[in-house]
Amino acid sequence: MEKPLTSPRRSFTGVRLSDRRGLSPQRGEGLWSFILALGLMVALWPIAMTYMGRAADLEAAAASAFHATQIGQARDSYVKDNYAAILASAASGPVSISTPMLKNSGYLDAGISDTNIQNQTYQTRAIRVTVGGEELLRVLTVTSGGEPFTEAQVRSIANKIAQIGGGYVSSTNTAVAEGAQGSYRVALSDYGLAPGAGHIAIGGFFNARGVLGDYLYRNAIPNHPELNQMNTALSLGGNAINSVSSLTASGAITTAGDVQGRDLLAARNINAQGNVAATGTVSAATVSASTSIVSAGSVNATGTVGGGYLQPVNFATEGYSCGTTGLIARSSTGAVLSCTNGLWRRSTSEFEYGGVFSYFYKTGQCPVPNRYTGGCSCPSGYAGTAMAQWTEGSGLTLYVCER
Repeated sequence: MEKPLTSPRRSFTGVRLSDRRGLSPQRGEGLWSFILALGLMVALWPIAMTYMGRAADLEAAAASAFHATQIGQARDSYVKDNYAAILASAASGPVSISTPMLKNSGYLDAGISDTNIQNQTYQTRAIRVTVGGEELLRVLTVTSGGEPFTEAQVRSIANKIAQIGGGYVSSTNTAVAEGAQGSYRVALSDYGLAPGAGHIAIGGFFNARGVLGDYLYRNAIPNHPELNQMNTALSLGGNAINSVSSLTASGAITTAGDVQGRDLLAARNINAQGNVAATGTVSAATVSASTSIVSAGSVNATGTVGGGYLQPVNFATEGYSCGTTGLIARSSTGAVLSCTNGLWRRSTSEFEYGGVFSYFYKTGQCPVPNRYTGGCSCPSGYAGTAMAQWTEGSGLTLYVCER
């Protein structure tokens, strides 16, 4: 008898039970691996985008700096060759120098774009100034229009073109153009320019001899002391400064090493937190020490040496010979000895007490012994002096030891 046809049983998921039993563990592990990898990609994507953005900013800054360098160099050559004409024209106001002018006169290659990667164009103005009785041209080139660079980008570009007077217009003050690392600061209104923040600037000074860049000159330029003057801190990168004639500072001089020199002249105080060592003579009007003064040799004074106590360190023996008259020492017991006529002697007015005792001659007893010797005797080096005697009936005598 044939079995009736029936539909295969299905679970609530719609998958045949036989099919579910057929799922392999490998397929499940692969699914979880895919989900984990996808999660890591989502988590790391913002970081990757940040680094990609920074890399793009660096590339944009490098390309813009190269383009600005070409414009700036062409401008400098044009101004130097046409200095007299520009100076005369600038007597009545700022003189404009456009990118097409540089191309038409052969100073800038015709294939170079008039705009940078932000679609900014270049504007150049020259103004006439008098410094130290000499008439100069002060020239400023700025980009305008287009999309502004970020503050970080425009500062980076300025640093890359610092050798030709690179600068920028900052978002913190759009009224001035600032040179890289603060090398210059000029008001844009002097040139009739107002490019706004995020734009490149290229500054320069010119006289009849050529360009006077915003960097330090080795030699003196007549009537231009500012060209031999730093406008910011100077870092030597760990290198030495040699052959200095004289060094003048208005502030503190800080050094991590030793300061060596032939002579040191200080108009005010010298404060040392450590030791001051000198192999020669230290001369001063007054030497004040809060603790001790230690000397391996002699301490000489033409005046009075005063203090709380005088403690001779060297020992001497009374009656022994000595070399220099007037020396002072002390005995083993602390008595003061002086070198007198070649011998160590005690002061004649000095009295040194050695105890007291009483002796009973009649019986030979010692009713009051000397506390230093324990008997009726004086310590070594001391002599007993009879101070009182009772001879009638007892023969008792009181002695005092001294030397």
